[in-house]
Amino acid sequence: MDVFVEKMVKRKKTATDYLLMILIAAAPFVISIGLLLVYIPKFTEIAVELLPFIFAGLCYLAYIIIRSRNIEYEYLVTNGELDIDIIISKRSRKRIFSGSSRDFDLIAPYANENHSSALGNVKSRINAVSNIKDRGIYFVIAYDKGSKVGVLFQPDQRMLEMFRKYIPGKVFTE
Repeated sequence: MDVFVEKMVKRKKTATDYLLMILIAAAPFVISIGLLLVYIPKFTEIAVELLPFIFAGLCYLAYIIIRSRNIEYEYLVTNGELDIDIIISKRSRKRIFSGSSRDFDLIAPYANENHSSALGNVKSRINAVSNIKDRGIYFVIAYDKGSKVGVLFQPDQRMLEMFRKYIPGKVFTE
């Protein structure tokens, strides 16, 4: 019988995200005014007639880019296998990590100084958390395609118990 645990984590927006969204929302207006001032005096009424379509296209593009800032992570644990997917705007899904607990060197809290030095020795890192300052963030040191990778994620207690069942000496809690 397969044991299956799933958890969704929504990434929290930072001040940088909000600033970027404001700049992207203002871009269609700035570009349209620039086109109006620079190019339209040189051309005829055809350019004036195209300007509303260009503006509408730029607004739609800004909308798509702003919506792409809505990011969620889905953690799936099945019989000791961890899969992490990124979901962008509730439309597209991509697997960013997949690994077996047999390939994990360590699962420990991110805030724990005793084990966090192990995370400094990895070359690539996957950040799949809502906010790096939140509580309950753990990291996994695993081998992926021949190299060490560090994965930051926010498991619940059921996931930690499942990993403890498969790799009892490598799972540490707070």
